[in-house]
Amino acid sequence: GGFLVVLFIIGTFLARNAYFLYFELGQRAATWGKRALGIRVAVRDGGRLTAEAVIARNLLRDIELFLPVMFMTSSGIQGSLSEFAAWAGLFWVGSFALFPLLNKDRLRCGDLIAGTWVVQAPKAQLAGLVATGVPENDLIAALPSDRYRFTEAELAVYGEYELQTLEQVLRTANAESMQAVATTICGKIGWT
Repeated sequence: GGFLVVLFIIGTFLARNAYFLYFELGQRAATWGKRALGIRVAVRDGGRLTAEAVIARNLLRDIELFLPVMFMTSSGIQGSLSEFAAWAGLFWVGSFALFPLLNKDRLRCGDLIAGTWVVQAPKAQLAGLVATGVPENDLIAALPSDRYRFTEAELAVYGEYELQTLEQVLRTANAESMQAVATTICGKIGWT
């Protein structure tokens, strides 16, 4: 019986981590749940998500949540853990749950260590605009298209987070914000 329990624990661990690894390394960088919520995992420096980053962020989830929960729930099964151990496990989970409130980027420990964060998945309408610099909506299509073409080097200056911030500014269409962002971008990529 004990051997089957160990096999079950190992099997669930491998299946759970394989699930996250498979979907987060995919083209959408999101599990089914993240897709449903319109979010995905991104590397903070804007590069491609690596297997090491996905493994690191998901192994930390086991330390943050599954390990203490397993200890808390096993005290009722085995009867060997004290009430203190159950409270310690609850404190452990609570401290990791509150961790995002204690850092400026609101990252959980797994994302902090892996160099990732969870971001909103870009909407399909603006994805082409942000990725290629080619106008796709009516507002920008009225302007000369050669004025808004960016080279690969200019696009490489910005990471995923900056491009998503740019997308939000474009969606809100606040003239003051757009002017401030345009000035910042021109300065950063060397446009006058």
